[in-house]
Amino acid sequence: MSVGFIGAGQVAHALVRGFTAAGVIAAHRITASSPDTDLPTVHGLRKMGVNVITSNKETVKNSDVLFLAVKPHIIPFVLDEIGPDIEERHLIKLKVHHSSPKVMRCMTNTPVVVREGATVYATGTHAEVEDGKLLEQLMASVGYCTEVEEDVIDAVTGLSGSGPAYAFTAVDALADGGVKMGLPRRLAVRLGAQALLGAAKMLLESEQHPGQLKDNVCSPGGATIHALHVMESGGFRSLLINAVEVSCVRTKELQFLADQEKISPAAIKKTTLDKVLQQPGYSLLHCASRRLVNSCASCCPNLLLHHLAVRRRKSRQRCSESRTVCCAGGPGSRGMTTINKGNKALKVKREPGENGTSLTDDELVTMSVRELNQHLRGLTKEEILQLKQRRQELEKQKALLQQEVDKLATENASMKVELDALRSKYEALQSFARTVARNPVTTRAPMASVIGPLIPGKVAATSVITIVKSKTEARS
Repeated sequence: MSVGFIGAGQVAHALVRGFTAAGVIAAHRITASSPDTDLPTVHGLRKMGVNVITSNKETVKNSDVLFLAVKPHIIPFVLDEIGPDIEERHLIKLKVHHSSPKVMRCMTNTPVVVREGATVYATGTHAEVEDGKLLEQLMASVGYCTEVEEDVIDAVTGLSGSGPAYAFTAVDALADGGVKMGLPRRLAVRLGAQALLGAAKMLLESEQHPGQLKDNVCSPGGATIHALHVMESGGFRSLLINAVEVSCVRTKELQFLADQEKISPAAIKKTTLDKVLQQPGYSLLHCASRRLVNSCASCCPNLLLHHLAVRRRKSRQRCSESRTVCCAGGPGSRGMTTINKGNKALKVKREPGENGTSLTDDELVTMSVRELNQHLRGLTKEEILQLKQRRQELEKQKALLQQEVDKLATENASMKVELDALRSKYEALQSFARTVARNPVTTRAPMASVIGPLIPGKVAATSVITIVKSKTEARS
């Protein structure tokens, strides 16, 4: 059996490492295609012995099981290219949704690298039971794998798909706490990671509710329950719940954009080239350059192609002196590709941007530098300078306000700790008072008779002995 990956990014790299480590398939039986051969993941695949090429069609022809490991908005273009080459033997796995015959929609995560991934899949209308078993056999070799209904895969994306990032952030924060308290960084990271690993194993092997395992760690009045109190005060649970939710919502947005894409790669290419040709002083490289453009279009029409254009005075340069790059930006990405380091970046001329002087304070602070530059188009130098100065002042005010908020939060947390300590002391005094009330002290009785009935516990006995001793000394 041979496996192919269209796309050679992080997901493909992780799956290949997992498959080869599990021994389910040899590296030389795996083919991956990528328009960019300078990616670190591409170099990693080559070191493992994977056949990395630039043609998606060749990947389809050389594969029995095909994985589409690309961004959602690129999938329509990929299918437009490889559709005629798909055969009955192919099993297509999509990272995100796109309807197609004999499709298995699947969601995994990066821990497949260490064979501890979490994968779910849903069978398409035309997929057979054997197809699902084959996919489950592959993915089970690199972690946990199970079949689910397709309508829950978006939720899985927000939970286990993005989950490793949540865990890495948690370990990083725990390590920072350890470093703050005096631990070396390397040891703090190792202890934090081991704590999460051990907790996960306990949860999976014991099959107990996470809340029960959490309660087992928290002793009454101990350090752990105080730490959990601070986490609850900071909205720890709500943050995780919201993170899963927004990740799920974003996944649906990307799917919607992919489903709404109705423009073919050829139409996009023609539109882009027409915009370039309309600019004075620009022309397309001809002869060998056109062959280069056609070559790029044949190997990666799944991308929004932004082709090179150079000034007329440089049109006679050799094609090898220029470099064609395919832009794989997400929906709404803009800009042209660059040529050699010695040449300037080409950009399609745009209409003057929206009126930057009418931007509100919130818009001006929250937008990125790239978005701000788009709004600066068409403005005078004085207006641009005033707008940037206004943005800097707002950022300074925002930083000062954030410092005040952080200071108040720190003070609030400190006051809560002190309040908890006072509450604990008050409860201890109440307990002691109740003990004394249940066992009144008779001052004229011998010490032995007083101590005898007043030993419900070690603390109470010690306290009573102290009281009786002090009263005896007072009489003497």
